Amino acid sequence: MIDLIKKKIHYISTVYARAYSLLAGSPPKLFPWHYQWHATRELDRDLSSILSEMEGAVLDFGCGQQPYRSFFKANISYTGADIVASSDEIVSIAPDAPLPFSDESFDAIVCTQVLEHVAAPETRIAELSRVLKPGGVMCLSVPFIFHVHGKPHDYRRLSEYGARELVKGFNVEKVYRQGGVGSSLAVLSLGWIDHQAEMHAVTYLLKILLTPLWIPFCFIINCMGMLFDYMDTTEAFYSNVLMVVRKK
Repeated sequence: MIDLIKKKIHYISTVYARAYSLLAGSPPKLFPWHYQWHATRELDRDLSSILSEMEGAVLDFGCGQQPYRSFFKANISYTGADIVASSDEIVSIAPDAPLPFSDESFDAIVCTQVLEHVAAPETRIAELSRVLKPGGVMCLSVPFIFHVHGKPHDYRRLSEYGARELVKGFNVEKVYRQGGVGSSLAVLSLGWIDHQAEMHAVTYLLKILLTPLWIPFCFIINCMGMLFDYMDTTEAFYSNVLMVVRKK
C-alpha cells in the first residue's frame, strides 16, 4: 500500500513538473512568473553574450543537461563534461580525479554554478588551467546568496573577492555582480515557499492545487524584486558572481 502511494505521488510529481515547465519555462529560458526567474535571468543574459563570442575548442565543465549549448556558435568544437553523463556525447568525470584531457586541449572553458559543489575548488581550477591553452578564456560563475541545493555536496558561497581569489593565477577581464537586494529576497522567499511545500505529501498536493494562484504570486514578487534591484546601489546584496578570466 505504501509503495503504491509512493508510485502515485511520483507520477503526480512527474506530470506536475512537466506541466509547470510548459507554463513557466525551463532552463535557460524561464518566464517572469517562474519562482526561480531571478536566479537565472541575469546569468542567462550575460552568458548568451559571452559564450556567443567563444571560438575553437570549448569545454563545458559541469554541463549537466547542457542548457547553454545553444548560446555557442555552430562551428565550435564542443565538449561537455560532468560527473553524471546524461548522454553519450558527454564525457564522464570523477569528482576528485584529473580531467581526462591532454594539456592545453581547449581554447575556452565554461564552468557555471559548479564550484560550490566541488570539495577542493583550488585543485579543480588548477586542472581547468592545465587543459586550457595559454591566452585561453574561462567563464565561470558561482552563487553568493542562494539556498542549499545539491546536498550534501553544497560546500560554499563566494563573494566577488572570494571568486577573484580562486582565479588569482589568471588575468581577470570582467566581473559581473548579478542581482541585488530585491532579486535575492525574491529567490530566497519563493524558493523557501516551494521547498517548504514539498516537505510533506499534503502540502505538496496543496501546492499543485494552488498553482493558478502560485504563478501570479511569483510574477508579482519577481516584479517587486526588479523594482528593489533598481533602488539598490550598495553592490553588496548581489546573488551571483560571473567572471571572465584569461590564462596568462
